[in-house]
Amino acid sequence: MDVPVKNRMHWELTYIFLLTGLIILLAAAVRGCSEQMAVAGFAVALALNCWVWKQTVSRTVVYLHNGLNIICAVLLAYLLSAYVFVSDSTVIGAAFGVVVMDVFSFTKRGGFTLNARLMERKNTAVRLSVCLPVPGKRGLIPVIGTGDLVFYSLLTIVPLQSVNRAGPLIAVLPVLAGQLLNLAIIAALKNRAGFKGFPATLMPGLLFIAVVLPGIQP
Repeated sequence: MDVPVKNRMHWELTYIFLLTGLIILLAAAVRGCSEQMAVAGFAVALALNCWVWKQTVSRTVVYLHNGLNIICAVLLAYLLSAYVFVSDSTVIGAAFGVVVMDVFSFTKRGGFTLNARLMERKNTAVRLSVCLPVPGKRGLIPVIGTGDLVFYSLLTIVPLQSVNRAGPLIAVLPVLAGQLLNLAIIAALKNRAGFKGFPATLMPGLLFIAVVLPGIQP
């Protein structure tokens, strides 16, 4: 079935937004588990993911990676929030660093970065992303990277752990609104010559910083 390119892009953008909403819900849900359960769950999911990695790429293998990548992303973010980024200020620093590196990796000079190199390797990118069927395209298409899911999960979990009453809003609105801005920019630029993608952390990260930074005590 021949599907217009415009409709294919609509599918991909819809997937991205729905997956962002899913990761926010999972991050909020996992916040209630104990750190011991998170460590055990992450270790098991990571071990399974490593085992699946040794299997030849197939539709089943990619779907297994999808589920395990999502689980690993949420639990890793939970552990980072528990042991590393334990306050809003540390998360702001991390968010700024991730955004800068992500944007840099999309430039010509950023071709040496790990993110850029992974994106160039098709099989690796498939295994480190959530891949879904897009009408009009062959096979399963990488929709969103595992690293992006970790980033969104972290920006969700830390505000929920805050005593600030606005925590739930801060946990949801910057990521969702930022993702909508990402998608709007992608939709506007997708037909331009040389367009190869857009840094998924950019707008969620910047909105998170803009919302949280004013409330941090000096």
